[in-house]
Amino acid sequence: MKTKKKYVLACASLVLALSFSAGAESYAWRGFHFDEARHFFGKETVKDYLDHMHRLGLNRFHWHLADDQGWRLDVPGFPELVKYGAARASTPLPGDEQKSDGKPYGPFFYTPEDISEIVLYAAERGIEIVPEIEIPGHCRALLAAHPEFSCAGDLKREPWNVWGVCEDVICAGNEEALAYYERVIDEVMKMFPSVYFHIGGDECPKTRWKACPKCQARIKALKLKDEEALQGWVTTRMVRHIASRGKRAIGWDEVLAGGELPAGTIIQCWRDKKYAAEAAKRGHEVIVSPTEYTYFTLAEGLPGDPYKYRGWTGGEFLPAAKMRLFDPLAGVPTKYHDKVIGGECCLWSEFVHDRKELDYKVLHRLPAFAEAMKNNRY
Repeated sequence: MKTKKKYVLACASLVLALSFSAGAESYAWRGFHFDEARHFFGKETVKDYLDHMHRLGLNRFHWHLADDQGWRLDVPGFPELVKYGAARASTPLPGDEQKSDGKPYGPFFYTPEDISEIVLYAAERGIEIVPEIEIPGHCRALLAAHPEFSCAGDLKREPWNVWGVCEDVICAGNEEALAYYERVIDEVMKMFPSVYFHIGGDECPKTRWKACPKCQARIKALKLKDEEALQGWVTTRMVRHIASRGKRAIGWDEVLAGGELPAGTIIQCWRDKKYAAEAAKRGHEVIVSPTEYTYFTLAEGLPGDPYKYRGWTGGEFLPAAKMRLFDPLAGVPTKYHDKVIGGECCLWSEFVHDRKELDYKVLHRLPAFAEAMKNNRY
């Protein structure tokens, strides 16, 4: 049975690869998002998935390398990031976010040499690697290295050992913290030749900012409306910094809430389709990644599935047949269709513990997503 399944997957991949090579029109952005902050899979797994992408005609590998639970990139000049951020005390048990397995996890990270090797491997297959370093939220692993950059000051922290959204965020009123981020981003951009850099921006709680004298002083000095506008100011600062280096910033759709963003900012929409429409209307190019059509955190619904899942849409299934029906243009007015540059499927790894589980949850559905990336406008 396993041999037959591998044969079917190989055949499906070959058919799709041939259809792309035969000149079928497709979206410019055909992405696969890969989270290694929560669970680390290593260089050979990444290469294998780049091979799968190549066979399927996918061309953007969005690499999520830092979050609350881990920092996975050894950045030249900043050894403290992996020294304090690449390991955590434990990991939640499969399917139970409230119970710990009690086992240290890590340190796991990629060296600059690893990155050079993988970037070259991807380029040889026509794939662009887009790194993501989150700001201002999802940064507990960075705060483990620099607790002074939090709103609470020098309170010692470790990478988070639970899932969910951590309320510890970068202090937006701390100039040293923001300048540090800019220096780190500069070094990361040197490691990745991509013209794109993803700054995250999703799920940033404002609890700490509301109680922080420095953040409140920043709001007052800049005459901002509220904490949402403060995040908008941080986002704009990072977008402009990245642009000054000749690259373009991408942010998750929450960055729209902070007000107007610089021209050239790309918005990745993962929530309701209305955000894709809003981003396009505001003149931004859009990558569409709706949870219900593109998130491998939803179960496929196969009989006898032994694994746990984490989804945001009430326990819905996402079978391959549904993923194949994904339309990035859905909900976007026709006159803004040219702003939709493509779509991306997303692997978040909270509930993906090893290579076997990864392959089970992704490989059967990845060809279906690739099929959806054929542009139905032509």
